[in-house]
Amino acid sequence: MRFEYDPPDRSLVIAGGQQVAIFDAKSNQPPEQYPLKRTPLNLILGQDIDLGRARMVVGHEDDGTSTRVRAQDPDAPEYGTIELVFTANPVELRQWVITDDLGAQTTVVLGEMIKGGRFGSRLFDITAETAVRGN
Repeated sequence: MRFEYDPPDRSLVIAGGQQVAIFDAKSNQPPEQYPLKRTPLNLILGQDIDLGRARMVVGHEDDGTSTRVRAQDPDAPEYGTIELVFTANPVELRQWVITDDLGAQTTVVLGEMIKGGRFGSRLFDITAETAVRGN
């Protein structure tokens, strides 16, 4: 997964190689890194995603136009939760809210999506991105 911000902001979040790296464009420091398995992103980026797994879904709401599903790792609920927001027609993932282990929330809203295509693995390589940025 790769989140790029609109220019002039050069901040970046990459999940790759079982790590999540947060590149702060205003810092000359290396990116903050966390093991993917210690973040709620692991629930949607895992090899075999199954939200029906016992005790994973901890909340569900449907208002007719969208469905919200809140999930957490049943083996490590202390790592936080992820709330997935799906539109009703067509059913598409449009947003998620991550609540981390300290209670801080990060919301990602998906705008125009381009489906399909190919992306080089370098886009998801934390080490390569660190070298390019000179951190």
